[in-house]
Amino acid sequence: EYLEIVVKDIAWLDVEIQRLEDTVEKLEQQRLNARKRRDLILASFAPINRAPAEILAEIFSLYCEDEILDRPLMGYTHPADLLSVVCFRWKSTVESTPKLWSRISI
Repeated sequence: EYLEIVVKDIAWLDVEIQRLEDTVEKLEQQRLNARKRRDLILASFAPINRAPAEILAEIFSLYCEDEILDRPLMGYTHPADLLSVVCFRWKSTVESTPKLWSRISI
């Protein structure tokens, strides 16, 4: 009879451990999501994210002027393509700045 009680206790503990492990996994995912939200908020305070689009376009123009990629970088051969994958704002700026596309490397 005592053995049965101990076996039942072990089974109950196994169930509780699994339940707690599931809870920990959910909490870790929530923490990861919260950290991502925090990082997005912090990134919005970065000076580059407050610069007007015209300033970004000028910086991008200077970069693209001097930087024709000899070999693909992350699959991109034109520096404007590379800039456009950084974030949505940079993509919009690149696409609305014809000056960036005036030089094409063949």
